[in-house]
Amino acid sequence: MTFSPSASTGPTCSAPGFIQPVKGVRSMTGWYQAFYTILTPVSPVIRTLFPGIATTTSAVGRAMIRLGLEVYTKPIVTTRDINLLASET
Repeated sequence: MTFSPSASTGPTCSAPGFIQPVKGVRSMTGWYQAFYTILTPVSPVIRTLFPGIATTTSAVGRAMIRLGLEVYTKPIVTTRDINLLASET
């Protein structure tokens, strides 16, 4: 879980599901990296079919920036919310 202070509504908690590393991000945990490497070819399909459980490191970053700059009324930000926030930038 990640906590981010929001402009006027208090802390916001995000609870993302599967986060696919992109743009050269690699896990320092070997078996995590092996898992990500195996899933890389199918991760776009997973994100398309299941937008409520899968996102990318880039989308998480864009969403966290928006949460820090804007008022967001939901106390818990789901993976679907992260993808929505990231796509509106």
